[in-house]
Amino acid sequence: SRVSPIALPAQAADDVGSQAPVAERVAMLRSGHRYSSEEMPLRAGVPALTHFPFAAWRRALNRVLNDTPQRLLGYGDPLGEIALRAALAQHLSLTRGVRCQPQQIVITEGAQQALSLCVTLLSNPGDTGWVEDPGY
Repeated sequence: SRVSPIALPAQAADDVGSQAPVAERVAMLRSGHRYSSEEMPLRAGVPALTHFPFAAWRRALNRVLNDTPQRLLGYGDPLGEIALRAALAQHLSLTRGVRCQPQQIVITEGAQQALSLCVTLLSNPGDTGWVEDPGY
């Protein structure tokens, strides 16, 4: 991965004041203002926290932690925990009609890691790929 530099017009590159808009945006990020779920309804990645069952979540978390063997707190299978992959295989079979085995499922941290893994596994250096714009 690499970071693309910000393209500035030639005369602005020498002008210290040209960096003020970026600095203002950074200051806004550090303002500490937290948006509530009521301020941003139906926004991707922002759950309705006012409806989250914290008490039930805490009970479930405590129950799991009390029953968890110490070995499960270390590094697990790089493909993801087998019990999770088995549950997903069963879910996919029941809800989507997909027939697969847990050994065919790979758990990733999110869509971007999954896309990166697919590109790495399915392409060779120098291959050309097409992506949506905008996209990952």
